[in-house]
Amino acid sequence: MIERPHRRLKEALKARLAAADWPEHLPWVLLNMNVAPREDTGKSAAEMVYGTTLTLPAQLAASEERPVEDILRALNSAEPIPTRHRDSAAPTELPSLLANADMVYLRKGGQLPPLAQPYLGPYKVVEKNPKYFRLDIGGKMQSVSVDRLKPHTGAAATTPAAPPRRGRPPAARTEPVPSPTHRDQSTGLPATAIARPARTRRPPNRLVL
Repeated sequence: MIERPHRRLKEALKARLAAADWPEHLPWVLLNMNVAPREDTGKSAAEMVYGTTLTLPAQLAASEERPVEDILRALNSAEPIPTRHRDSAAPTELPSLLANADMVYLRKGGQLPPLAQPYLGPYKVVEKNPKYFRLDIGGKMQSVSVDRLKPHTGAAATTPAAPPRRGRPPAARTEPVPSPTHRDQSTGLPATAIARPARTRRPPNRLVL
């Protein structure tokens, strides 16, 4: 039971690009989860507990409080949530947002680090099929299953993303560090730059009788 709230919590932190700063984003994510209406009941978790909605930081506090009798009456009149059967048939049609999307995000594969971004893109859709889409990824056409796609719903103009870099990253180039040289005390120049006179070889001493 606790895995589903944790999954929603991680998805919200990823959407906010929290990464290593997730403790700073956690209070706002929890507040959003508690005040957001549920799809099945139309009421938020805070409303189911307190009988009324919470006052958000950007809203003004109500001048009059709701009577306790009305809060208890609203809680008692709440209808039970219907159970969902696992044997329900899978949808045969694409969601409307995905079917009408011109650009989509591609979910990454493999095991990802915690709070890592799960999607790449967006990429341009070239061809749509019930089971797969053909995407333009860096000038190459690739067929991707619809299970790995997420529609781009932004209204602003967006350019297609560059394909992910493959292979090992290039090694960092380091400039060679010149070795320290001994400097002459009189001239201040390196000892190797000072011209030294050539040594003349003395003839061997000969004994004259």
